[in-house]
Amino acid sequence: MTFCSQGLGIEASNHLGVLMERGHLSCSNQVGALIPKNGRIDWMIEEGRWVEQGELLAVLDGEDLRENIENLKGEISQLEEDLELLVLENQMKQEKNMRSLEINQSELDNAKLNLNDFIAGASPHERRLADIQILKAEIELEKKQSQLERQASLVEKGFSSRTSLEPLEIALQSAELSLETKRRTRAEMDEDPLPEKLEELKAEVEKWTGVVLRFGERSERKVRIDELAEQEKHLELDIKRKRLRKMNQELNNTKVFASKSGLVKATKRRDWSKGGGMVKLSVGTKVYKNDKLCDLVDPSRVVVTVNVHESDANKVEVGQQAEVEVPAIGLLVDKALRGEVSYVSAICKDMSVLSPSDRLYAIEHGQGYFRVVVDVLEERKDYLPGMSAWVSLPFGEHEGSK
Repeated sequence: MTFCSQGLGIEASNHLGVLMERGHLSCSNQVGALIPKNGRIDWMIEEGRWVEQGELLAVLDGEDLRENIENLKGEISQLEEDLELLVLENQMKQEKNMRSLEINQSELDNAKLNLNDFIAGASPHERRLADIQILKAEIELEKKQSQLERQASLVEKGFSSRTSLEPLEIALQSAELSLETKRRTRAEMDEDPLPEKLEELKAEVEKWTGVVLRFGERSERKVRIDELAEQEKHLELDIKRKRLRKMNQELNNTKVFASKSGLVKATKRRDWSKGGGMVKLSVGTKVYKNDKLCDLVDPSRVVVTVNVHESDANKVEVGQQAEVEVPAIGLLVDKALRGEVSYVSAICKDMSVLSPSDRLYAIEHGQGYFRVVVDVLEERKDYLPGMSAWVSLPFGEHEGSK
Protein backbone atom coordinates (compact mmCIF):
# COMPACT_ATOMS: atom_id res chain seq x y z
CA MET A 1 0.00 0.00 0.00
CA THR A 2 1.14 3.52 -0.74
CA PHE A 3 0.94 6.64 1.42
CA CYS A 4 2.13 10.14 0.97
CA SER A 5 5.11 11.14 3.06
CA GLN A 6 3.30 13.58 5.32
CA GLY A 7 2.42 12.52 8.85
CA LEU A 8 4.77 9.54 8.87
CA GLY A 9 7.50 9.01 11.44
CA ILE A 10 10.11 8.46 8.74
CA GLU A 11 12.04 11.50 7.61
CA ALA A 12 10.37 11.59 4.22
CA SER A 13 10.11 15.35 3.61
CA ASN A 14 12.25 15.00 0.47
CA HIS A 15 10.24 12.02 -0.86
CA LEU A 16 7.02 11.84 -2.80
CA GLY A 17 5.61 9.01 -0.71
CA VAL A 18 6.17 5.90 1.34
CA LEU A 19 5.26 2.29 0.69
CA MET A 20 3.89 0.60 3.82
CA GLU A 21 3.99 -3.19 3.65
CA ARG A 22 3.28 -5.81 6.30
CA GLY A 23 5.55 -8.83 6.71
CA HIS A 24 7.14 -11.09 9.30
CA LEU A 25 10.51 -11.17 10.96
CA SER A 26 12.85 -14.00 10.07
CA CYS A 27 16.52 -14.65 10.63
CA SER A 28 18.78 -15.36 7.72
CA ASN A 29 21.36 -17.09 9.92
CA GLN A 30 19.83 -20.19 11.51
CA VAL A 31 20.54 -23.90 11.79
CA GLY A 32 18.28 -26.82 12.53
CA ALA A 33 18.76 -29.18 15.51
CA LEU A 34 18.15 -32.73 14.30
CA ILE A 35 16.76 -35.72 16.20
CA PRO A 36 19.55 -38.36 16.62
CA LYS A 37 17.28 -41.44 16.93
CA ASN A 38 13.70 -42.65 16.82
CA GLY A 39 11.71 -42.11 20.02
CA ARG A 40 9.37 -39.85 21.94
CA ILE A 41 10.19 -36.48 23.45
CA ASP A 42 10.45 -36.68 27.25
CA TRP A 43 11.49 -33.06 27.73
CA MET A 44 11.97 -30.09 25.43
CA ILE A 45 13.18 -26.54 25.95
CA GLU A 46 10.54 -23.88 25.50
CA GLU A 47 10.38 -21.81 22.33
CA GLY A 48 11.91 -18.33 22.43
CA ARG A 49 14.67 -19.23 24.91
CA TRP A 50 18.18 -18.06 24.17
CA VAL A 51 20.61 -20.98 24.39
CA GLU A 52 24.37 -21.20 24.28
CA GLN A 53 26.30 -23.70 22.17
CA GLY A 54 26.26 -27.14 23.81
CA GLU A 55 23.17 -26.44 25.92
CA LEU A 56 20.56 -29.21 26.22
CA LEU A 57 17.56 -28.77 23.92
CA ALA A 58 15.58 -31.98 24.38
CA VAL A 59 15.66 -35.45 25.92
CA LEU A 60 14.14 -38.49 24.24
CA ASP A 61 12.68 -41.43 26.13
CA GLY A 62 15.45 -43.75 27.38
CA GLU A 63 14.16 -45.35 30.59
CA ASP A 64 14.43 -48.91 29.25
CA LEU A 65 17.92 -48.16 27.93
CA ARG A 66 19.07 -46.77 31.29
CA GLU A 67 17.71 -49.84 33.08
CA ASN A 68 19.52 -52.13 30.63
CA ILE A 69 22.74 -50.17 31.18
CA GLU A 70 22.52 -50.59 34.97
CA ASN A 71 21.87 -54.32 34.59
CA LEU A 72 24.82 -54.65 32.21
CA LYS A 73 27.06 -52.76 34.65
CA GLY A 74 26.11 -55.28 37.34
CA GLU A 75 26.94 -58.18 35.01
CA ILE A 76 30.32 -56.64 34.17
CA SER A 77 31.13 -56.08 37.85
CA GLN A 78 30.27 -59.71 38.69
CA LEU A 79 32.26 -60.96 35.71
CA GLU A 80 35.29 -58.92 36.80
CA GLU A 81 35.10 -60.46 40.28
CA ASP A 82 34.76 -63.97 38.80
CA LEU A 83 37.74 -63.37 36.52
CA GLU A 84 39.88 -62.07 39.39
CA LEU A 85 38.99 -65.14 41.48
CA LEU A 86 39.68 -67.47 38.55
CA VAL A 87 43.12 -65.94 37.96
CA LEU A 88 43.95 -66.30 41.67
CA GLU A 89 42.82 -69.96 41.72
CA ASN A 90 44.85 -70.73 38.61
CA GLN A 91 47.94 -69.15 40.15
CA MET A 92 47.51 -71.28 43.28
CA LYS A 93 47.09 -74.42 41.15
CA GLN A 94 50.23 -73.63 39.18
CA GLU A 95 52.25 -73.04 42.37
CA LYS A 96 51.01 -76.36 43.79
CA ASN A 97 51.86 -78.17 40.56
CA MET A 98 55.32 -76.62 40.54
CA ARG A 99 55.98 -77.83 44.11
CA SER A 100 54.78 -81.34 43.26
CA LEU A 101 56.88 -81.36 40.10
CA GLU A 102 59.95 -80.26 42.07
CA ILE A 103 59.41 -83.09 44.59
CA ASN A 104 59.03 -85.69 41.83
CA GLN A 105 62.08 -84.34 40.02
CA SER A 106 64.07 -84.52 43.26
CA GLU A 107 63.10 -88.19 43.68
CA LEU A 108 64.16 -88.89 40.10
CA ASP A 109 67.49 -87.12 40.63
CA ASN A 110 68.14 -89.17 43.78
CA ALA A 111 67.28 -92.44 42.00
CA LYS A 112 69.67 -91.57 39.16
CA LEU A 113 72.39 -90.66 41.65
CA ASN A 114 71.98 -93.97 43.51
CA LEU A 115 72.12 -95.89 40.24
CA ASN A 116 75.23 -94.08 39.05
CA ASP A 117 76.93 -94.54 42.40
CA PHE A 118 76.15 -98.26 42.39
CA ILE A 119 77.41 -98.73 38.84
CA ALA A 120 80.58 -96.73 39.49
CA GLY A 121 81.23 -98.59 42.75
CA ALA A 122 83.20 -97.05 45.64
CA SER A 123 85.34 -94.09 44.81
CA PRO A 124 89.15 -94.02 45.42
CA HIS A 125 88.54 -91.80 48.39
CA GLU A 126 86.19 -94.36 49.93
CA ARG A 127 88.73 -97.13 49.29
CA ARG A 128 91.45 -95.18 51.07
CA LEU A 129 89.16 -94.58 54.01
CA ALA A 130 88.36 -98.31 54.16
CA ASP A 131 92.10 -99.19 54.14
CA ILE A 132 92.70 -96.79 57.00
CA GLN A 133 89.85 -98.34 58.96
CA ILE A 134 91.40 -101.83 58.43
CA LEU A 135 94.79 -100.58 59.64
CA LYS A 136 93.22 -99.10 62.76
CA ALA A 137 91.34 -102.34 63.41
CA GLU A 138 94.60 -104.36 63.05
CA ILE A 139 96.39 -102.07 65.52
CA GLU A 140 93.46 -102.36 67.92
CA LEU A 141 93.53 -106.14 67.61
CA GLU A 142 97.28 -106.27 68.36
CA LYS A 143 96.69 -104.07 71.40
CA LYS A 144 93.97 -106.34 72.72
CA GLN A 145 96.18 -109.44 72.18
CA SER A 146 99.06 -107.79 74.04
CA GLN A 147 96.80 -106.89 76.97
CA LEU A 148 95.42 -110.43 77.17
CA GLU A 149 98.94 -111.98 77.08
CA ARG A 150 100.20 -109.72 79.95
CA GLN A 151 97.19 -110.54 82.06
CA ALA A 152 97.52 -114.28 81.38
CA SER A 153 101.17 -114.11 82.58
CA LEU A 154 100.05 -112.53 85.84
CA VAL A 155 97.43 -115.24 86.33
CA GLU A 156 100.03 -117.99 85.81
CA LYS A 157 102.29 -116.36 88.39
CA GLY A 158 99.38 -116.19 90.83
CA PHE A 159 99.21 -112.41 90.93
CA SER A 160 95.64 -112.30 89.51
CA SER A 161 92.57 -114.51 89.34
CA ARG A 162 91.34 -116.36 86.29
CA THR A 163 88.19 -114.20 86.09
CA SER A 164 90.24 -111.11 85.17
CA LEU A 165 90.90 -112.67 81.76
CA GLU A 166 87.23 -112.83 80.66
CA PRO A 167 86.76 -109.10 79.78
CA LEU A 168 90.03 -109.08 77.85
CA GLU A 169 89.03 -112.20 75.92
CA ILE A 170 85.69 -110.62 74.98
CA ALA A 171 87.42 -107.37 73.86
CA LEU A 172 89.82 -109.44 71.74
CA GLN A 173 86.95 -111.29 70.04
CA SER A 174 85.20 -107.97 69.31
CA ALA A 175 88.39 -106.55 67.76
CA GLU A 176 88.78 -109.65 65.57
CA LEU A 177 85.14 -109.39 64.41
CA SER A 178 85.53 -105.66 63.61
CA LEU A 179 88.67 -106.31 61.59
CA GLU A 180 86.95 -109.12 59.67
CA THR A 181 83.95 -106.85 58.85
CA LYS A 182 86.14 -104.03 57.61
CA ARG A 183 88.18 -106.38 55.45
CA ARG A 184 84.96 -107.84 53.92
CA THR A 185 83.59 -104.32 53.21
CA ARG A 186 86.84 -103.36 51.56
CA ALA A 187 86.75 -106.52 49.44
CA GLU A 188 83.17 -105.74 48.29
CA MET A 189 84.40 -102.42 46.92
CA ASP A 190 86.49 -104.28 44.36
CA GLU A 191 83.74 -106.72 43.35
CA ASP A 192 81.20 -106.18 40.41
CA PRO A 193 77.73 -104.74 41.24
CA LEU A 194 75.07 -107.26 42.10
CA PRO A 195 72.67 -107.80 39.15
CA GLU A 196 69.57 -107.81 41.40
CA LYS A 197 70.52 -104.53 43.07
CA LEU A 198 71.34 -102.98 39.70
CA GLU A 199 67.93 -103.90 38.27
CA GLU A 200 66.22 -102.58 41.35
CA LEU A 201 67.90 -99.18 41.02
CA LYS A 202 67.16 -99.05 37.28
CA ALA A 203 63.49 -99.79 37.96
CA GLU A 204 63.44 -96.97 40.51
CA VAL A 205 64.82 -94.53 37.94
CA GLU A 206 62.26 -95.65 35.33
CA LYS A 207 59.44 -95.28 37.84
CA TRP A 208 60.28 -91.70 38.76
CA THR A 209 60.99 -90.79 35.12
CA GLY A 210 57.46 -91.91 34.24
CA VAL A 211 56.00 -90.04 37.20
CA VAL A 212 57.73 -86.80 36.17
CA LEU A 213 56.68 -87.12 32.51
CA ARG A 214 53.05 -87.99 33.26
CA PHE A 215 52.76 -85.29 35.89
CA GLY A 216 54.30 -82.74 33.52
CA GLU A 217 51.87 -83.68 30.74
CA ARG A 218 48.87 -83.50 33.07
CA SER A 219 50.09 -80.17 34.43
CA GLU A 220 50.45 -78.74 30.91
CA ARG A 221 46.91 -79.87 30.01
CA LYS A 222 45.51 -78.38 33.19
CA VAL A 223 47.38 -75.11 32.64
CA ARG A 224 46.08 -74.93 29.06
CA ILE A 225 42.51 -75.59 30.22
CA ASP A 226 42.85 -72.89 32.89
CA GLU A 227 44.28 -70.45 30.34
CA LEU A 228 41.37 -71.15 27.96
CA ALA A 229 38.92 -70.53 30.81
CA GLU A 230 40.61 -67.19 31.53
CA GLN A 231 40.58 -66.25 27.83
CA GLU A 232 36.88 -67.09 27.64
CA LYS A 233 36.15 -64.87 30.64
CA HIS A 234 38.26 -62.05 29.15
CA LEU A 235 36.41 -62.37 25.83
CA GLU A 236 33.03 -62.32 27.54
CA LEU A 237 34.09 -59.27 29.54
CA ASP A 238 35.33 -57.45 26.41
CA ILE A 239 32.03 -58.17 24.61
CA LYS A 240 29.99 -56.81 27.53
CA ARG A 241 32.20 -53.71 27.82
CA LYS A 242 31.74 -53.00 24.10
CA ARG A 243 27.98 -53.42 24.52
CA LEU A 244 28.09 -50.98 27.45
CA ARG A 245 30.00 -48.38 25.40
CA LYS A 246 27.50 -48.76 22.58
CA MET A 247 24.52 -48.46 24.94
CA ASN A 248 26.04 -45.37 26.60
CA GLN A 249 26.48 -43.90 23.14
CA GLU A 250 22.84 -44.68 22.38
CA LEU A 251 21.83 -43.10 25.70
CA ASN A 252 23.82 -40.00 24.80
CA ASN A 253 21.90 -39.95 21.51
CA THR A 254 18.69 -39.52 23.51
CA LYS A 255 19.87 -35.97 24.21
CA VAL A 256 19.83 -33.15 21.70
CA PHE A 257 22.32 -30.32 22.21
CA ALA A 258 22.62 -26.92 20.61
CA SER A 259 25.25 -26.88 17.87
CA LYS A 260 25.46 -23.07 18.13
CA SER A 261 24.10 -20.23 20.21
CA GLY A 262 20.77 -18.71 19.26
CA LEU A 263 17.05 -18.35 19.87
CA VAL A 264 14.94 -21.50 19.89
CA LYS A 265 12.33 -21.54 17.16
CA ALA A 266 9.86 -24.41 17.29
CA THR A 267 9.37 -26.70 14.32
CA LYS A 268 5.97 -27.50 12.92
CA ARG A 269 4.94 -30.60 11.03
CA ARG A 270 1.75 -32.14 9.77
CA ASP A 271 -0.18 -34.26 12.24
CA TRP A 272 -2.39 -36.60 10.26
CA SER A 273 -4.05 -37.80 13.46
CA LYS A 274 -5.43 -34.26 13.76
CA GLY A 275 -6.60 -33.83 10.20
CA GLY A 276 -3.22 -33.05 8.68
CA GLY A 277 -2.83 -29.68 10.37
CA MET A 278 0.55 -28.17 11.22
CA VAL A 279 1.45 -28.62 14.90
CA LYS A 280 4.54 -27.86 16.97
CA LEU A 281 6.66 -30.64 18.42
CA SER A 282 6.04 -31.11 22.14
CA VAL A 283 6.57 -33.57 25.01
CA GLY A 284 5.19 -36.97 24.07
CA THR A 285 5.50 -36.41 20.32
CA LYS A 286 6.78 -39.39 18.36
CA VAL A 287 9.87 -38.37 16.39
CA TYR A 288 12.22 -40.09 13.97
CA LYS A 289 15.93 -39.94 13.27
CA ASN A 290 16.99 -36.75 11.42
CA ASP A 291 13.64 -35.03 12.06
CA LYS A 292 14.15 -31.35 12.81
CA LEU A 293 13.55 -30.63 16.50
CA CYS A 294 13.82 -26.86 16.24
CA ASP A 295 15.76 -24.04 14.61
CA LEU A 296 18.50 -22.10 16.39
CA VAL A 297 18.18 -18.56 15.17
CA ASP A 298 20.94 -15.96 15.30
CA PRO A 299 19.16 -12.57 15.55
CA SER A 300 22.27 -10.64 14.57
CA ARG A 301 20.88 -10.54 11.00
CA VAL A 302 17.10 -10.19 10.99
CA VAL A 303 15.15 -9.62 7.81
CA VAL A 304 11.56 -8.78 6.97
CA THR A 305 10.05 -10.30 3.86
CA VAL A 306 7.16 -8.39 2.25
CA ASN A 307 5.18 -8.75 -0.96
CA VAL A 308 5.02 -5.55 -3.05
CA HIS A 309 2.19 -5.13 -5.54
CA GLU A 310 3.30 -5.16 -9.17
CA SER A 311 2.15 -1.57 -9.59
CA ASP A 312 4.66 -0.45 -6.91
CA ALA A 313 7.55 -2.63 -8.04
CA ASN A 314 9.29 0.27 -9.77
CA LYS A 315 9.38 2.16 -6.45
CA VAL A 316 11.67 -0.36 -4.73
CA GLU A 317 15.32 -1.10 -5.37
CA VAL A 318 18.26 -2.81 -3.62
CA GLY A 319 20.02 -0.44 -1.19
CA GLN A 320 16.89 1.57 -0.55
CA GLN A 321 16.56 2.81 3.04
CA ALA A 322 13.65 1.64 5.15
CA GLU A 323 12.23 1.72 8.65
CA VAL A 324 10.83 -1.31 10.45
CA GLU A 325 8.18 -1.27 13.16
CA VAL A 326 7.68 -4.36 15.40
CA PRO A 327 4.53 -3.74 17.49
CA ALA A 328 4.94 -6.92 19.57
CA ILE A 329 8.05 -5.54 21.31
CA GLY A 330 6.98 -1.89 21.35
CA LEU A 331 8.98 -0.72 18.33
CA LEU A 332 6.47 1.66 16.80
CA VAL A 333 6.88 4.81 14.70
CA ASP A 334 9.01 6.76 17.16
CA LYS A 335 11.19 3.71 17.87
CA ALA A 336 11.31 2.21 14.43
CA LEU A 337 14.43 0.34 13.42
CA ARG A 338 16.66 1.26 10.51
CA GLY A 339 16.53 -1.09 7.56
CA GLU A 340 17.77 -1.52 4.00
CA VAL A 341 16.44 -3.42 0.99
CA SER A 342 18.79 -6.34 0.23
CA TYR A 343 16.73 -8.22 -2.37
CA VAL A 344 13.98 -7.59 -4.91
CA SER A 345 12.74 -10.54 -6.95
CA ALA A 346 13.38 -10.21 -10.67
CA ILE A 347 10.07 -11.81 -11.62
CA CYS A 348 6.56 -11.57 -10.35
CA LYS A 349 5.92 -14.31 -7.78
CA ASP A 350 2.95 -16.66 -7.99
CA MET A 351 0.08 -15.94 -5.68
CA SER A 352 0.80 -18.83 -3.28
CA VAL A 353 2.93 -16.44 -1.20
CA LEU A 354 -0.07 -14.30 -0.39
CA SER A 355 -2.64 -14.58 2.34
CA PRO A 356 -5.93 -16.24 1.32
CA SER A 357 -7.79 -12.91 1.00
CA ASP A 358 -4.97 -11.23 -0.97
CA ARG A 359 -4.63 -14.29 -3.15
CA LEU A 360 -8.35 -14.24 -3.99
CA TYR A 361 -8.18 -10.53 -4.81
CA ALA A 362 -5.11 -11.04 -7.00
CA ILE A 363 -6.74 -13.89 -8.87
CA GLU A 364 -9.90 -11.89 -9.50
CA HIS A 365 -7.96 -8.87 -10.81
CA GLY A 366 -5.13 -10.77 -12.46
CA GLN A 367 -2.48 -9.05 -10.40
CA GLY A 368 0.94 -10.24 -9.14
CA TYR A 369 3.42 -9.42 -6.40
CA PHE A 370 7.17 -9.09 -6.08
CA ARG A 371 9.10 -10.46 -3.12
CA VAL A 372 11.21 -7.87 -1.26
CA VAL A 373 13.64 -8.59 1.58
CA VAL A 374 14.59 -5.79 4.01
CA ASP A 375 17.59 -6.25 6.34
CA VAL A 376 17.15 -4.88 9.87
CA LEU A 377 20.37 -2.99 10.60
CA GLU A 378 20.03 -2.84 14.39
CA GLU A 379 20.85 -5.85 16.61
CA ARG A 380 18.51 -6.97 19.38
CA LYS A 381 17.99 -10.26 21.23
CA ASP A 382 14.26 -9.80 21.84
CA TYR A 383 13.37 -10.45 18.20
CA LEU A 384 11.37 -13.59 17.71
CA PRO A 385 11.05 -15.15 14.27
CA GLY A 386 7.53 -14.86 12.95
CA MET A 387 6.70 -11.54 14.63
CA SER A 388 4.65 -9.19 12.52
CA ALA A 389 6.45 -6.10 11.22
CA TRP A 390 5.57 -3.03 9.16
CA VAL A 391 8.11 -1.81 6.65
CA SER A 392 8.21 1.84 5.51
CA LEU A 393 9.88 2.37 2.11
CA PRO A 394 10.19 6.06 1.05
CA PHE A 395 10.30 6.57 -2.71
CA GLY A 396 10.68 9.43 -5.19
CA GLU A 397 12.01 12.96 -4.51
CA HIS A 398 10.39 16.42 -4.69
CA GLU A 399 11.67 18.75 -7.35
CA GLY A 400 14.40 21.03 -6.05
CA SER A 401 15.33 18.64 -3.26
CA LYS A 402 18.50 17.56 -5.04
